[in-house]
Amino acid sequence: MSRKPLKKSIAIIGEGLTEWMYFDHIRKNRRYSFSLKPDLPKHSSYTYIFAKAEELCSKGFDIAFCVLDIDAILHENSLQEFRKACRKLPKRIVPITSNPCIEIWFLMQLCQVIISHIFQALLAQVKFQICNKKLLQYSLFL
Repeated sequence: MSRKPLKKSIAIIGEGLTEWMYFDHIRKNRRYSFSLKPDLPKHSSYTYIFAKAEELCSKGFDIAFCVLDIDAILHENSLQEFRKACRKLPKRIVPITSNPCIEIWFLMQLCQVIISHIFQALLAQVKFQICNKKLLQYSLFL
């Protein structure tokens, strides 16, 4: 008798639309067979997100990842409270923070990709110019 492999259920709870779109993009492009639950959080506070994670774990999820922008917590001067709340979380709830916010990370990545493409285009143009000059020099000697 063969046993089926156990499936793990993972909850990913983000602060807003950007985080949800990011994980949905990964799911679609990598063809992962997971669904995003809940669809979108109603509030972006870490207390709400932690409470939602606890609720999802009590409903049968094996682990919950809470994706949070730490810059909002810093702006509200509630870093100490956030750290205390993180220490109280069960091991099945894992906070993941980004600083600066995830939108800035995406912008930085996009800029890096654009600069890389511009550099490659300039390099190709320089190589083309060098080849043309060498061909011109050879034709002068003929």
